Amino acid sequence: MLQNPIDSDAVSSMMADKLGFFSGSEWAGRDSVVHFVGVSGEPVPYNLDNDVFVTATLLACLFIACFVVSRSIYALGLQAKNFFRLRDRSEDFSLKSESEVRGGLFVVLLEGFVLGLLFFSFFTMQSGSPTLSVPPYMLLLANIGIVFVYLVYKYGVLQLFNWTFFSSGDRQAWMRGYNLIAFGKALTMLVLTMVVLYAKLPISLCIYIFLGLLGVFELLVLYKTKQIFFGSIVGLVPAILYFCTLELLPLLFLWVILVQTNVSIKL
Repeated sequence: MLQNPIDSDAVSSMMADKLGFFSGSEWAGRDSVVHFVGVSGEPVPYNLDNDVFVTATLLACLFIACFVVSRSIYALGLQAKNFFRLRDRSEDFSLKSESEVRGGLFVVLLEGFVLGLLFFSFFTMQSGSPTLSVPPYMLLLANIGIVFVYLVYKYGVLQLFNWTFFSSGDRQAWMRGYNLIAFGKALTMLVLTMVVLYAKLPISLCIYIFLGLLGVFELLVLYKTKQIFFGSIVGLVPAILYFCTLELLPLLFLWVILVQTNVSIKL
């Protein structure tokens, strides 16, 4: 029994319907299977130096910092000049009334942003992972938010403790010295952040520089505490206890919380 011959016109009509717009092309329909040849790409790591938002924010912080310095250059010069000596009450009142440093809130915001950005950069570089399992902004904002909470808590505890145990004049003199140290630390960490992100220094060198600068500023806080609050010969012991309780321990807790938060979020 013979089978019916294949209708060539019907096959051509079916192929034309299948190809649609390309039915008139001489290259269409030669092979029904299309093979793509290539290799799988590697995930591109997230880098802060390629982030336009981070770069724009750093430049804005640098511009505002230059503006604050230019408006408070006289006050900064006087406070830096008199940092290592005690002034009498009349001179201290004159300095306070005529040359108060502007931008105290900006200093806190700048310090929180820069420290959070620095730790995020150190953590991502030291972890060695090419990509993040969570959106990078989520991890970055978590770091900055934790540092902000730490700064607000520390300033609140310092104010409460100093108000309880020390006089008004000593509190104001100490706080001006502390704000000057915080302002210098924020500016220095801003410069260090830009160097870390755009100069591509080794991570070990960056950590050593950061710890060295942080140690210098913390020693200045200890010196100012000893000078104003505990000026007696045996005042070094209570000054160290004050420094360890209100400055060093919160800093260690901040480090532990940042490490645990980054590890848990990244997992």
